[in-house]
Amino acid sequence: MKSVLFIHTGEQCYESMECFIDEMDRVCSERGMTTGHLRGDSFENWGKNIEAKPEFDIVFGFNSPFFCRKNDRGYIVNQLGKTIYYYMLDHPMYHHEVLSCDIENFHVLCLDENHANYIEHYYKNLVGKTQTVPIPSVEGDKEGVKPFRERTKSLVFTGTYTEPLGLQKKAMSMQKPFSDIFHASVEELLEHPAFTVEDVVLRVTKEVSGWDPEKIETNFSQILQANFLIDFYLRALLREMMIYEIIKDQIPVELYGHGWDVFRDKWQLIQPGVIDFLRIQGQISYVSLPQIYGDTRISLNQLPGFKRGCHDRIPLSMRNGAVAMTDLNKYLTGQMMIQDGVHVLAYDLEKMDEIPEKIRRAQSDEDLLENISREAVCFAKKNMTWESFIEKIWGQR
Repeated sequence: MKSVLFIHTGEQCYESMECFIDEMDRVCSERGMTTGHLRGDSFENWGKNIEAKPEFDIVFGFNSPFFCRKNDRGYIVNQLGKTIYYYMLDHPMYHHEVLSCDIENFHVLCLDENHANYIEHYYKNLVGKTQTVPIPSVEGDKEGVKPFRERTKSLVFTGTYTEPLGLQKKAMSMQKPFSDIFHASVEELLEHPAFTVEDVVLRVTKEVSGWDPEKIETNFSQILQANFLIDFYLRALLREMMIYEIIKDQIPVELYGHGWDVFRDKWQLIQPGVIDFLRIQGQISYVSLPQIYGDTRISLNQLPGFKRGCHDRIPLSMRNGAVAMTDLNKYLTGQMMIQDGVHVLAYDLEKMDEIPEKIRRAQSDEDLLENISREAVCFAKKNMTWESFIEKIWGQR
């Protein structure tokens, strides 16, 4: 049987990743695999005292900076295991340092097929394979997941809020041509939400920078990383626009996550009446999410720039019977076979002003919501499990 060493994220720890590793450890152990764990407070000692022969068949981690660590014999992960797996929970631009490393037998797992294609094109140093595998779902305990008609939360969004204006000011204060690239790219991506940030930034950079086109192509992974605020700003802006459209239409929404008090204070000054429909619940732990979704009728989602991928809010909602209202893409409807009106309710990112009416129609049709909830739970239990995740990446049944 295979053995796996899980690398925890150390100083960049997010609780969601700890939950993901716990689920993977559970499944691996059930399948007779040996598991080990390397946590942030052990990084330094492991770098100094490592035997030459790898102890594990597989080294696996989410977003961990440890993968870049080296000693006098090379990358430490190669001294710990034979095959290395790095799961990126975001766009490759945020992982440029790790992707630029010459790690042997290095495999990268992604949330989005476009991310995989980007890596294969711009990181020729990678020797292993790149694979798109969505994060599965986790089910809450039976007491927490309520029958649909007994649920008390009508409309919920779980996610952080970042004030977009501050990001815009920071980007526009950068020296040219970066400020010009930011302005032109944001304008085009808002007009065409289906476009990818990498395609737009590449085209815009060639148009406005005055740099040599061949050098732009050769160094584009670094250029995109330097322009990460384009992506970060758009996510923040589109998230604000979605919530604003809902409360402007006087629909109450519960918000779980860091930063929504800033949103409330901002709109208290701009348009005081709308904040009456905010129900700010504050930051919560990831392990609490299944119970929250298990008491929710409609769960809002907005894909963070994923044009051919999935965010874990969708499987998590579906598994716990909350009807996910989300934007869709060809990966979700194609490879994952998620259907609008059957497993989720869809909205168009280009027509966010129509979201309130979609919510009102759904809230007025209890039978529709209950049917979608039932179908979603069955679908997620069959197709969105950590057991199937392990099978996809390691073929371990």
